[in-house]
Amino acid sequence: MASPIKSARNLARKRGVFVVCGAIAVVFLALVIAAMAFAGPPIPPVPQGNVQFRWMGDRAVYMRIASSAFSLWGVSAYLRCLDRKNRIYLAGIAIFLVFWMLDAIIKWKTHSLWLGIFCWYFYYVPMTVIPLLTLLIGGRAAGLDRSPAARNIKNGLIALACALIVLVFSFDSPNPGVVGEYEYRGGYWLFMIWNVLCYAGFFVCLARASRKHLRTFIAIIVGVFLVGVLYMLGYVFRLPFAMRLNFSLVYALLVVTALELSLDLGLIPSMVRFDKSFAKIPLDLRIVDLDGKTYLATTKAESVRRDTVRHLLEELAENKGDAAVSIRTGEHEVTRVWPISGGAAILAQDVSGLDHVHAELEQVHAELLRDSEVLGAQVQVAKALAGVEAERKLVDEVEAALATSLSRAARILDTLPEGPGHDVERRREVERARMLVAYSKRKGSLVLSTSEDPELNRDRIVLIANELASDLRAVGIDCAAAVDLPHALATSEMSTLYDCIYDFAFVALDTKKPSLLYHLGTRPDGTAELRAVLESDDDDDLLARPQAVELERTLEARDVIFVLSGDAGELRLVVRVRLGDDA
Repeated sequence: MASPIKSARNLARKRGVFVVCGAIAVVFLALVIAAMAFAGPPIPPVPQGNVQFRWMGDRAVYMRIASSAFSLWGVSAYLRCLDRKNRIYLAGIAIFLVFWMLDAIIKWKTHSLWLGIFCWYFYYVPMTVIPLLTLLIGGRAAGLDRSPAARNIKNGLIALACALIVLVFSFDSPNPGVVGEYEYRGGYWLFMIWNVLCYAGFFVCLARASRKHLRTFIAIIVGVFLVGVLYMLGYVFRLPFAMRLNFSLVYALLVVTALELSLDLGLIPSMVRFDKSFAKIPLDLRIVDLDGKTYLATTKAESVRRDTVRHLLEELAENKGDAAVSIRTGEHEVTRVWPISGGAAILAQDVSGLDHVHAELEQVHAELLRDSEVLGAQVQVAKALAGVEAERKLVDEVEAALATSLSRAARILDTLPEGPGHDVERRREVERARMLVAYSKRKGSLVLSTSEDPELNRDRIVLIANELASDLRAVGIDCAAAVDLPHALATSEMSTLYDCIYDFAFVALDTKKPSLLYHLGTRPDGTAELRAVLESDDDDDLLARPQAVELERTLEARDVIFVLSGDAGELRLVVRVRLGDDA
């Protein structure tokens, strides 16, 4: 069902057309009545040599009837033409025809010299504008008005028409109501050429716009055009048959006949035979009014019950909008209803093919859901297995680290020197064993925390570094630590760096008065970095010692990027672990 606002707008638009045309007719009739006020006594006979028209009263009656008919034809053409611009052009032609008829009546009836002069001048204005509007109709029907060049040509033609009106036509003082002695000059022939070219262009555009089977009908309209040309030539040369006829009325009838034939034959898009064209649409489509009565239907439209149509209209009314409503009206049939002015359009569609495709898609969708569930379960199992494998690796790592440390501590305790004089050496070995025990304890705690939290924030790393420095100070190594980490560090990476610090610290046990400084940070390339410096009171190159060589082999086994350098009483280590890699 069409919305009330939309229906009201369409009704108001149609009423507006009638109101405008009626207003124009009333205005021109008022002009006729006003001109009649100038009518005085009968006009005296003109001098010999002039030709006086007879039966002016009868001709005026005919032209009044013609002006009313042209008004009605303009409304009819406006409502039947489908193109918006052509509707305006047709209405303009009707207005100028009515204007022409009324201008001719005033010209015959008035006894005012000045009014007669103006009527003679404006007598040729419709004969200039109507051919131009006819040409614009043909160009619009042929689709030649869309390019910027076509718009420039249109503006040029309008300017030329205005120039013809302003510059070409000039008249002496005529006898009101009488055709006096006059002659045709160059401007009049230019005006004739303008008419012929405009109408010829109209036919050329129609031939371009028409389908092949319609082009034969153009010959009928061309015949009307040729009759008009012959009549104009007869009038120019003042042949008796032409002079006995009313030129303006004949001209107007020929123009209306040509345009009406163009509309009726479909050369200009119109509503003529629209019902037959609608019936040939290969769809089950019907147009119904607000009561459900079918207004138009295609040949493929199947019969439908009135209560079904009423139900569809009720569903459309409940939608409260201009959008279409789709309703399942059969096992494999969907009916779409959408509002139009004064009723609704109902389209029934066979959707058996779509239903079949939909069923297949539903089956595929169900299979994909099952596959997705299976894949999700597999992912969960894989994650669980990965977690178990990671925990197993951690346990193996802790077990290996503890086994190595405890075995080294056991060997140290078993090889402690006995007897007096070995107190210093015995104390150093005991400190080494103590350091191994502290390392095993911290290492086990660090590795086991990976299962709870795979990352360590800066505070926890600072705590681990301080505890490590405290353990080293407890065994006689003066140690200080600095941490500069802007983000969390993976536990596995910290575990690797922790091993490297202790490997470096074991070298410090064999030096005099060792002092160890280390720094934890990151580099711009995304690597975690350990920088450690060992200083002692030894005079030899610490890098050349066997402990340094053993440290280098240990670091190579840990798969890290490192640089080990030394000097007299000094040893330096730089270790890098790439973030995100498992060490």
